[in-house]
Amino acid sequence: SSIDEAKKYAHSAKIALIRFEKELSDVDLKVDIDINVDSFETFVDYFFDNLISDWIVQSKINESLDSVNNVRKRVEDIMGSLQEKLNNIENDLGETEENIKLVIEQA
Repeated sequence: SSIDEAKKYAHSAKIALIRFEKELSDVDLKVDIDINVDSFETFVDYFFDNLISDWIVQSKINESLDSVNNVRKRVEDIMGSLQEKLNNIENDLGETEENIKLVIEQA
């Protein structure tokens, strides 16, 4: 990845600077040159750890949301089915009451 490549170049640059400092010390020049690659690597590690964590959390949230939506749909289907059964029972009850009235009237 680009980040790995950047880390590799930063590490190579750090090694080159160490060699350069040694060469300068050979000619009695003291120079303190340092590339702080570690903080960059730490930043990149935390950044991508957080991205991955955020992605995982978002994925879990989406899975939970899908599950809730599926349960809600299932409950709505069950409620519709129960309402249909109630309507059928009420119709049957109405027919039964009519039949009882007819039997009583004919008796």
